Amino acid sequence: MNSRQSGPYAHRPGEAGRGPGARPPRTAGVRVAINGFGRIGRSVMRAALATPDVTIVAVNDLMPVPLAAWLLRRDSTFGALPWNVTSVPGGLLVDGDRRTEVLNRPDRATLPWRDLGIDVVVEATRPRPGRRAAEAHLASGARAVILPHFDADADATFVVGLNEHSYDPARHHVVSNGSCPVNCIGLVLAVLDCAFGVEAASSLTTHAYTTSQSLLDATAAGRLARGAPFNLVPVEDPTARHVGQVLPRLAGRVDGLVVRVPVPGGCLAGLAVRLGRAASPGEVNAALRSSRFGGLLEYSEEPLVSSDVLGSTASGIVDAGLTRTVGPLCGVSAWFDNETAFAARTVDLCRAIGFSLRSSRA
Repeated sequence: MNSRQSGPYAHRPGEAGRGPGARPPRTAGVRVAINGFGRIGRSVMRAALATPDVTIVAVNDLMPVPLAAWLLRRDSTFGALPWNVTSVPGGLLVDGDRRTEVLNRPDRATLPWRDLGIDVVVEATRPRPGRRAAEAHLASGARAVILPHFDADADATFVVGLNEHSYDPARHHVVSNGSCPVNCIGLVLAVLDCAFGVEAASSLTTHAYTTSQSLLDATAAGRLARGAPFNLVPVEDPTARHVGQVLPRLAGRVDGLVVRVPVPGGCLAGLAVRLGRAASPGEVNAALRSSRFGGLLEYSEEPLVSSDVLGSTASGIVDAGLTRTVGPLCGVSAWFDNETAFAARTVDLCRAIGFSLRSSRA
């Protein structure tokens, strides 16, 4: 269930190109920088360490380097890394030989991405920056920027497995990779639409709490003001409406809500779908079990709970026992690890973009 596959439509490693003369020699793999070393940034780093063809060259964050090393090495949700991480002057050292530079620069315009030969920057700071902030990375020498959230001003939104093959280096400079729920429900909806047709869908995602919430009641917008450990907190999920950006036929046909719950990780996306024709639970499960997405969309007949999916890199794990149908109405549920899976897809998108950039200048 925890296989690290990228599906038939994910980009595969090719021959690494050489950068232009002013840039340093290339090492094997796509060269990535992470701006912001919070939950998203560290999760992306963890995923990249397990991906031989992606190199995290640098991270930029205002926290002290020893603290960055400690928080990367030890995690309250996922436990210790299988590699030793130590802090050295100006950087992190993994297993004694893999060095990542650590910068402490508040101004994106001063970041040395050109000198470091950075292909892609993952912009993971909070509060979520918009396009103008992301463009500062381009001015500093990066060739592309990924926003790990939806942004209306991004050049495009990509969900790995659905449309990352349409990345165009000439047009797509600041891109979004959506959200963890959409990476899950997008694949499920693609399968259902291909097999039966999807007329409309609504999602209700039971989601682990996040750092956007407080431990105790605090000043915040709406229901997020209430303490995360004590409440089920419904919040609007505008990202579900953006499924149409990666599945154009479903534009305007999908909406959803999220309920934050007091667990640190592990989520369940429930989809209520009106199909184009009546189908039995067996037919629906057969389509999902044989989907084209390989390890991106897994299928399980086990009676799973949220802790079972911690550490899974799958965008979604269909829980076959929860599938229901009434005529053309269908209910499908899929689990996902909101941090590990989304970080894995971010690294997959870094890889796809990086190799596309190198092919474009070969």
